[in-house]
Amino acid sequence: MNDEHSLGLTDPRIIQILNQTKEGRAKLQSWQERKAKESPQPQHNEPSLSLKNFINALVFSLIIAALLTLLMIGIIEVIRWIF
Repeated sequence: MNDEHSLGLTDPRIIQILNQTKEGRAKLQSWQERKAKESPQPQHNEPSLSLKNFINALVFSLIIAALLTLLMIGIIEVIRWIF
């Protein structure tokens, strides 16, 4: 079985020549279909990167909010202790 390099199917000039004949178009189409079947399909059970980024930002924000809350409680306690 020929791969795209032995057929020259990575060269746009060869693709243009193949598109000029009916047999060439059929070979090019069969090669493209075979390559589409061989290429890995994306996994749909994984969360998207933007969702992961959103969750990471949410967790980071909650941690910062908790630290700021503890800091404010500490400042208020120091003020109450002084006065």
